[in-house]
Amino acid sequence: DIWNRFLEFESNIGDLASIVKVEKRRSAVLEK
Repeated sequence: DIWNRFLEFESNIGDLASIVKVEKRRSAVLEK
């Protein structure tokens, strides 16, 4: 799904802080 694509992208070129931010946002979205 789009989140996994996004995480792959972040993992390849992003830094750890942005990955953590994405993870938090993802879990917030999935909880709704």
